[in-house]
Amino acid sequence: MNAVLRVVVLTAIYLLVLTSLHPGDILTGLPAAPAPRVPLTAMPAVVVVPAMVWVTLLLVAGGLVLVRARDVQQRVVALDLLAVVAVALLALLSYFWDVGYYLDAAVALSLLSFVATVAAARYLASGGPFG
Repeated sequence: MNAVLRVVVLTAIYLLVLTSLHPGDILTGLPAAPAPRVPLTAMPAVVVVPAMVWVTLLLVAGGLVLVRARDVQQRVVALDLLAVVAVALLALLSYFWDVGYYLDAAVALSLLSFVATVAAARYLASGGPFG
């Protein structure tokens, strides 16, 4: 159920945010009016910069967890953790620098991470490539 919910949420984010269509226009395919630009003062830099520092520290901690992992399952979980933290960092950078293509990269990374985690879990559960 978690996997299905994650795919549905990521698909909805892609359709609604990245294609810049209003929810009613998705079926018709009509482009929406450009969204008003929200200045950086909507969330002050006092909040964004410490969040980026914290997420960067979490990346370092996740890397240490990956290096210290004892078995393959722990490494898969650590790589999934690193992917989630990298998605958070990309989202923060996208907001801070006011560029949209980092959100595209974040969505692509989250989809690839999800598929890779499911593939690794199925591989490990079956006992090998021919199991």
